[in-house]
Amino acid sequence: MIEALDVADGKTKSLVAQLGALGLKGEPTLLVVHELDGHLARASRNVPWLIVETPAHVSVYQLLRARRVVCDRAALQALEQALAG
Repeated sequence: MIEALDVADGKTKSLVAQLGALGLKGEPTLLVVHELDGHLARASRNVPWLIVETPAHVSVYQLLRARRVVCDRAALQALEQALAG
């Protein structure tokens, strides 16, 4: 879990650097974010090993396919609420 992922410049290089600092590089990764803004969508579309979803759109297939699943705090809380009720 991460607090938040900030890719204000919308650059793939910035996103990959942040993910690399978390030890995520090159293996299938699912990133679940509370809100998918345009900057993050633009930065992530050129990363072939990364799938970015919101809690409402995460599928079981994506969870099983990903080697690593990373959620921001708000997304994790939304997933917990959805699964609880």
